[in-house]
Amino acid sequence: MTQTLIKIDLDRIDELSQEERRELLLRAVNLGLKPSNIGIDRTYLYKLKKGIKPVSDKVLRKIIGYLKNKGILEVKSQEWKGGGPIPAWGRCGASRTPRRPPTRLA
Repeated sequence: MTQTLIKIDLDRIDELSQEERRELLLRAVNLGLKPSNIGIDRTYLYKLKKGIKPVSDKVLRKIIGYLKNKGILEVKSQEWKGGGPIPAWGRCGASRTPRRPPTRLA
C-alpha cells in the first residue's frame, strides 16, 4: 500500500471542513493512532470518528503532529518552522516549565 504525502498549511487549518478533518482523523487511526497519542478519551475518539462531535482545532493540531511524525504529512507554516512534533505549548497557553508547589510560610 503506497501512502501519498499530504501537504497542509497550519496557518489555514481553521478553513478545513469537518469532512476534511474527519478524513485526516480516520487516516491517522488507520495508521495506528490511539487516543492516548493525542491525549483524549477512547469514547471521545469514537464520537469524533462517527461525526457525533466536531474535530476541534486543538485536536486537529495533535492529529497533524502525529501524521507528521509518521512521515506522511508535510507542514507549511509561518509560525512553526522547527522539526519534530508541533509543541503543545505553542497555542494552549501552557507553561514550558512545570510549576513548583507553593512554599508554606511558618
